[in-house]
Amino acid sequence: PLALESADAQNRVWNFVVERAKDAADTWGRRIQDESAGQARADDEGGNRPQSASAPAPELPARENPRVYRRLSWRTQVAELDPEERQLARDLIRQGLPELRAELGELKERRQVNRDATRVKHLVGRFTPVLVLSLSLSSAALETGIVEWGETFPLQERVTRPLRAFRLGERIKAIGAGAAAELGLPNLIRDSARGARGGIDVGTAPAGLALASDVAAIAGLPAVSLVTLDHERLAWGTPEDRLERVNFQHLQTLGEFIPAVLSRLCSQPATSAGCVGAVEGLAGVRGQTMFIRQGELFADQPAPNTVISAIQGKSIFRSMAFRDGSFFLTGVADRRVAFEKVILEPYGIDPMSGRVAWTADKVQTGKDNYRLKIKSRVGSAPLVMFHCRQTDVIGAFDPQQLDYLTKVQLLDGVTEARPLRYWYSRVDGRDTMAISIFLEPGSRFKLVLSDTLLRPELVLINGSARDPQGTGIPIGEPDLTLTPLQVTRDLHHLLGRRVDNLAQKGIANRYLEDLYRDSSAGLAAAEQALAATRYDQFWSNIVGAWAELNRIYTEVEGTQRDVLTGVMFFIALFVPFAYCMERYLFCFRGIYQQVSAFFLILLATIFTIRALHPAFQLTYNPMVVIVAFFIVGLSLTVAWIIFVRFEQEMANSRKSHDLVNAEAEQVNKWQAFGAGFAIGASNLNRRKGRTALACLTLIILTFTVMSFTNVKSLQQTSLSRIGEDTVYRGILIRHPLWRPLTALTLEDLRSRFSATARVWPRGWLRPRDPLDRSVATIGAGDRTLVLEGLLGLGPEPPEPFRRLIRHGRWFEPGEARAVILPIQAAAELGLVPERDLGVEVRLAGEPFQVVGYFDSHQLETLTDLDGQRVTPAYLEISADAELSEVEVEAIQSGEDILPMTERFRFARADLTVIVPYRTCLGLGGDLTAISILPEAGAGPIAIADNLARWLAYPLFVGEAGTWYHSASRTLRYQGVANLLVPILIVVFICLNTMIGHVHERQKEISVYTSVGLAPAHVGFLFIVEAMALAVLATVIGYILAQLSARFMGHSAMFSDLTFNYSSLAGIACMFLVFSVVFAASLYPARIAARLAMPDVTRTWRLPDPEGDLLTLNLPFLLKNEEEMGIMRFLAAFIESHQDVAHGNFIVSGANLDVESPPGSTARMPLPSCLVLRADVWLAPFDFGIKQRVQLHCCPSEAEPGYLEIAIRMIRLAGESSSWVRSNAGFIKALRKQMLLWRFLTPAAKARYSGSEPAEPETAVTAEAGPVPTPAAPAA
Repeated sequence: PLALESADAQNRVWNFVVERAKDAADTWGRRIQDESAGQARADDEGGNRPQSASAPAPELPARENPRVYRRLSWRTQVAELDPEERQLARDLIRQGLPELRAELGELKERRQVNRDATRVKHLVGRFTPVLVLSLSLSSAALETGIVEWGETFPLQERVTRPLRAFRLGERIKAIGAGAAAELGLPNLIRDSARGARGGIDVGTAPAGLALASDVAAIAGLPAVSLVTLDHERLAWGTPEDRLERVNFQHLQTLGEFIPAVLSRLCSQPATSAGCVGAVEGLAGVRGQTMFIRQGELFADQPAPNTVISAIQGKSIFRSMAFRDGSFFLTGVADRRVAFEKVILEPYGIDPMSGRVAWTADKVQTGKDNYRLKIKSRVGSAPLVMFHCRQTDVIGAFDPQQLDYLTKVQLLDGVTEARPLRYWYSRVDGRDTMAISIFLEPGSRFKLVLSDTLLRPELVLINGSARDPQGTGIPIGEPDLTLTPLQVTRDLHHLLGRRVDNLAQKGIANRYLEDLYRDSSAGLAAAEQALAATRYDQFWSNIVGAWAELNRIYTEVEGTQRDVLTGVMFFIALFVPFAYCMERYLFCFRGIYQQVSAFFLILLATIFTIRALHPAFQLTYNPMVVIVAFFIVGLSLTVAWIIFVRFEQEMANSRKSHDLVNAEAEQVNKWQAFGAGFAIGASNLNRRKGRTALACLTLIILTFTVMSFTNVKSLQQTSLSRIGEDTVYRGILIRHPLWRPLTALTLEDLRSRFSATARVWPRGWLRPRDPLDRSVATIGAGDRTLVLEGLLGLGPEPPEPFRRLIRHGRWFEPGEARAVILPIQAAAELGLVPERDLGVEVRLAGEPFQVVGYFDSHQLETLTDLDGQRVTPAYLEISADAELSEVEVEAIQSGEDILPMTERFRFARADLTVIVPYRTCLGLGGDLTAISILPEAGAGPIAIADNLARWLAYPLFVGEAGTWYHSASRTLRYQGVANLLVPILIVVFICLNTMIGHVHERQKEISVYTSVGLAPAHVGFLFIVEAMALAVLATVIGYILAQLSARFMGHSAMFSDLTFNYSSLAGIACMFLVFSVVFAASLYPARIAARLAMPDVTRTWRLPDPEGDLLTLNLPFLLKNEEEMGIMRFLAAFIESHQDVAHGNFIVSGANLDVESPPGSTARMPLPSCLVLRADVWLAPFDFGIKQRVQLHCCPSEAEPGYLEIAIRMIRLAGESSSWVRSNAGFIKALRKQMLLWRFLTPAAKARYSGSEPAEPETAVTAEAGPVPTPAAPAA
């Protein structure tokens, strides 16, 4: 075949050879890799020394060497082959011929199938579909009815809510009556057009029944099913489904009745109008299953015979890939009718072992290709496969809630990163406690499972005492059936090393140590019980130890994170510490010297704490913490610079005076704070000795607080009384939202308390539709009753439940087909309680024996230990409530969707029957509550305390009253009471020192006052100085405490000290020291403020008016060159209040002139002054206060060479005393503008002075020039 003359034929043959060579290279390469991995594993397990890396690899035979085949695949034409390669090519062709013939035969079959399908399509296309009717009948019951929807697809409510076959139901019922009369049989057709949602007069289809008509219905065809009603078919699909259970008499009746009905139905022309089609939503999935060969980049090798399972809702659709890797799967629903995605799970089965040999690669395939959201008729799913080995992990659950785990984190056992190629079975359906792992041969894996993203619940790493981090589980090992034991051992080794590491670093946590000791004892007891084949004791001990270790895992991570957070907090405090220390030690004037000294002190402090603090020893790379701090700090600095620059650019671009005032006001606040802090910190250098002594006092306080106090984490239980009396003596366990509990919870509690208490379950059957009030039907003779509740209870109940029985008895252990009826329901069914004991009734289509009757009124009022009724509780939702697409996707991913409200409705007691718990589960019920009934001598509270150590559910306890029992983690700050006296001493020392500072610096305070600082600002300077002392003392005291803990913590002198490393302790220490200093500085700051304003009154007061005239001078001196600027600035401020009804005043008629105003020579300035006039209305405006205001800027007589502002106010309207009081706010606003003028930039002052051109917005007068209008400042 290599000597063909046709170029096209030769190319085809050569392409076939190349593909066969690639396959052979891939096969032999994987085989060599598997053998190498197996040998390495055997050497590792046997303790053999591995071969030296420099030893030559053994020579492989030519036909087993993948390099030979790979070189052949690189050839481009036959002429390049040497004789050996030519012979190898012939052999590859000869070996591939059988597969070519098989592929050719498959293609012929596929072509024939397509032809047949086309013929059928053309044949069916000649007819108009009138009705698609499927049958789902059972011989256990005779009554049948039309059901529109089964549970084949998870359809949306808007699809299933409309009635499609109401007329057909009426018509088929009438047809059934005619057929029954003709055949002499009862009419077996019931009105059930509402389908599976049921109703008071409507039968219900069995739960979980997939009807064949569902596929036709979502294809847009008029389709329904004729179903046997009110029969749950409990034995279907079980070993109990035997021939003797068939009712041949019913079967014969159905065989006569159903054909007659169908014959009459098909012969009526009006049948086509009886049912309408539904929404078209039938879709398919088309895709390919392809391998990526070793050394290749693209998936181009088919994976034939791959079984593809498509999971949607409760249904599983399957298909198989052809020899070219393509597949087509039909029968799924698209997103128009179903929100749930189609989840694909492809597996290739090894025909020799029956195990999975290849599967899809999650990484290469992509989540969107195996979790399909089908938006059209056909969805695309390219699946990239890889050869794998399988390991099943059985017994994966949450030990604290005994619930399913849905979050998977799969790690490579060597790199501890995500594996390059992997797959795991779907575990997010909340119905399995097993997971299958698929990895490449020779791989090891570590598995972490959880139910939330907050903490792991299952850690499987294959650890040991020598290697606590674990080496990983070898893939392909036997299934892990004792997963709880393996996980507990792994956690024991891992956490033992971490707890010891914390203790060695001086981080003591007595709670963790006690909990770890208890879990170690539980693990040892479990191993002993397993060796003695005491599996009940093994289970209780191992689950308890596992749950305690999970709690330790969370606590250890929290402790490490808390320690790191604490040191990061103090590193942030090092920034003001470095600034204050530079001011205290050097107080450089040059900016470069200040910055250099600041960074030197900051780096020295950081590296000192790095050498002392254990947080840096707990991290893998300590420098990352420091670098991260600088990155965050620089990021904030750059963000602040950008923000300030942006504000400046916006102000410069608009050139608006209101922005200038706003800028001045903002700068005033920040500059006042910055200047105050800088002055206060700089004062530390002026009196170094006194500063050092005061700081030493605070350092001793900080050291004492850090060394003699501690923060302890405690796990404690609490009891809250919720009732004076108790229903029964015991413990109730249930979910807060009445969610179902797992069967594992019940089995665990039974094995745990088999010798000390009875475990009594309670469950019920939930409606299929939350809006439906019926759960089942019960019948006796020819009477039927719809039930609202089906309650499943165990044998040997508490006494209050046993007292419910009025006639008959309770269930016996092992009894299954028994029922206890309410007396009122018995009357509806025609039963007499005194007579009809042991009679047979039909419940859900199955025969049950009545063993007793109870009083429904007593059941209605009976409550459990939680104070809730014992009848079934159903969550109430509104009629228009429907799950959204996002919620459905979250549920598919394993998330819990909490209800919007927590309102529950309880089933009526007179429509509730009681059955054995196991029977309730068989009917589709759920376990909802568990009661633990202790034997004599065992206390319920003691049992609840034991359960709270590992169980995460809240408990209700009945013992001498009813109690709500809960366990919580609390923090206790100890040792503070012993420090009250030292704290008071430090307060008085700091108070005395600060008062001395104030009296020594009276001249300095006078200087502050003379430059315009308000008394409050002067007092603020002393507070800032005290806070600077607190910063220095806190950091130095913290470092000394760490230094003592590091080098003297194990000595006899410091053996009683406790050293805190938690963030809470550090923050508490800093808060305490700062509070002490702040409290000690308040009174000295008040004294300084009084010295700054020695007058009795600290606020400025207006002078007394002279009739209707009020004159005064503002206490501000101005230079001559500022005259024009300040008057224009004030004119713009006055003008901004014109016709604006907010603030302290309203202005009209404002103008600025140059004239010689008349006035008293004692108060008024000299002639030739700028005068600003305006009419002003003062707030509150409903008082009608109006005045004429004149502002004069003239040379000052008291201070030659300076100007001053004089104000003349004439009352025009309003009451005199109110006029004087209202002017206080007006004068305060003017004084504030004078202060803002001081903080304007030179450029802004130049614009007002007229030395720089300005763009006018509002013209005051022609002489005054254009002045932009500022916004009025807040009052």
